[in-house]
Amino acid sequence: MRENGDEEFCGIKDLPNFSVGKPYPGTLLQIRNPETLEILGPDQKGEICARSHSAFQCYLNNPEATEQAFADGYFRTGDIGYYDANGFVYVVDRLKEIFKYYNNHISPSELENVIGKHPKVKEVCVVGIPDVGGHVPRAFVTVHPYSESKKDLENEIKEFANC
Repeated sequence: MRENGDEEFCGIKDLPNFSVGKPYPGTLLQIRNPETLEILGPDQKGEICARSHSAFQCYLNNPEATEQAFADGYFRTGDIGYYDANGFVYVVDRLKEIFKYYNNHISPSELENVIGKHPKVKEVCVVGIPDVGGHVPRAFVTVHPYSESKKDLENEIKEFANC
């Protein structure tokens, strides 16, 4: 049941929360381990790879880019996701958004998930800001109405994220 009470959403009956739906007819999807390119099964997170007769097949006059962008004819989207037992697809992260700070790999979406659990946070977006060690995460947050001072709330959210 959706928030508006409908069982059907955008023509998809019983669309699970957070799913982007099912592949368009004629489109094939695979979830692959981004490092080994091994094909993964249901509920296993990996890079979403897509193939369709209507999608481009190669980069013109650039075989190196084509080789990097495709795996066995499937385009490597750079999105991290999975599909469930019913074939519904979920996009959970961007492979190419991950940045480094010294030797640490930082996923903005993981930080957003943590900060977003704070009860006063309405929305959050994390980006990498250039720094000597690579990129430092910076969170941009909108909050629900509150009564504390801005600085107190800022410190409260920082402490919450550091736990």
